[in-house]
Amino acid sequence: MDPENAAPVAVWAAERLYWVFLGLIFLNVLQRKHQKYAQKKRMATLSLAIGLFLLLVAGQTINVLGGSDWMFYVAVAFFGGIVYIYRDQMLPFRLRSAVDGRWLQSHEILFDDAHGDGPKDENASESESEADSGGGHDSEPDKSEN
Repeated sequence: MDPENAAPVAVWAAERLYWVFLGLIFLNVLQRKHQKYAQKKRMATLSLAIGLFLLLVAGQTINVLGGSDWMFYVAVAFFGGIVYIYRDQMLPFRLRSAVDGRWLQSHEILFDDAHGDGPKDENASESESEADSGGGHDSEPDKSEN
């Protein structure tokens, strides 16, 4: 294909969406380790990766067949519409906690469906409070009875 007649946006996207696609697939593989707590987010990254792959295929097809940029814009608009319609399932990544409004850590954003507000953290806080109360065997005996 002659580069002068190519659709510049479709060519640019076809070259760069591959790396974004690989990044999403890598993130999905990392989320597998946290499968018990991040099933929704794992499905979201998988569906986003599939959508980006289809955009990549559209860009390559337009590039090879000599289409124009407006064809790629239609594909991007279609993908954007699908993401907008299913935004609750495809974009479950919050930056702030819905319970107390604090900023979430990157681990909570990417790997925790409850965003740090679920029962997983309640169990951790109970074990921390038991450890802080000094109920363990290594606490010093009370010497006030002398």
